[in-house]
Amino acid sequence: MKRVLGISAALLFFLICVIWRAPAWLLVDSLDSHLPPELQLGSASGSLWQGEFSTVQYQGITLEQVSWQLQPIKALQGSPLKLKVKFPVQLDAELGFSQGQLKLNALAAKASLASVLDLAGVPSMGFDGRLSAELSGVFGEQGCTEFDGQLELLQLSGDLAGVSQIAPLRADLVCQGRNINLKIAEDNSAKVRGSVRVPLAGGKPTGSIMVSPQANSELYLSLQDFLGRPRNGKDFIIRL
Repeated sequence: MKRVLGISAALLFFLICVIWRAPAWLLVDSLDSHLPPELQLGSASGSLWQGEFSTVQYQGITLEQVSWQLQPIKALQGSPLKLKVKFPVQLDAELGFSQGQLKLNALAAKASLASVLDLAGVPSMGFDGRLSAELSGVFGEQGCTEFDGQLELLQLSGDLAGVSQIAPLRADLVCQGRNINLKIAEDNSAKVRGSVRVPLAGGKPTGSIMVSPQANSELYLSLQDFLGRPRNGKDFIIRL
C-alpha cells in the first residue's frame, strides 16, 4: 500500500512539474478551438501554468498585458483560468469554457470613463471619471444565457460646470440575448436614471438618460445652456 501511495505521489508530482514547465503555446492551441473567430490572441510568453499575452483583440478592442494563471481547484466550479488585464482597463476575472460557452465568474474591473467611452466608440466630449464594475455570466453563440452585474460611476469631471454632482451613481447590468442593458438607478443626487443598450457584437450603445438636478443649481444651469430648457422645466433628456 505504501508503495502504491509513493508511486501515486511521484506521478502527481511529475504531472505538476510537466504542467508548470509546459510552454504557453499549449494553452493557446487548446483555446483556439473554443474561441470565436473575432477574438484574436497575440503572442504568448511564460508557461502553461501561468503566462501573458502581448495583446488580446475583440471587435476592434485591444487589451494589453493580459496574463493568466491556471487554478486546478477551480476546475470543479467550471472556471479554472484566472485572468488579469492591465490596460486600458484594470481587470481580474475567473473563466472557463464548456460546450462552446464562455463562463465568466467574479469579474472585477476599474477604468477611467474616457477609456471606456473610447473602447465603445463614443466621443468623451471632455468628460472623464472613475468607473468600477463587477459581473458574472455565461456567453455563447446566441449571446448571454446567465448574467448578473453592476456598474458604478465613482467620480465624474468635465468642462460642464456642476457635472461632478452627477456621481456617484450605479447601474444594474442585465443581459438580453446579444445585448447588455444598463439600468441606471435613480438613487443619486442629480436623479439620473434611464437605460442604455450595449451590443455584445460591437456597435454603438443606444438608449436615453434623464437628469433632473435641483432647479437653478449649477448643474441645472449648465445643462440648460448645453441642451436647452426642458419641456417640463425639470427633466433633461440625453439620447444616444
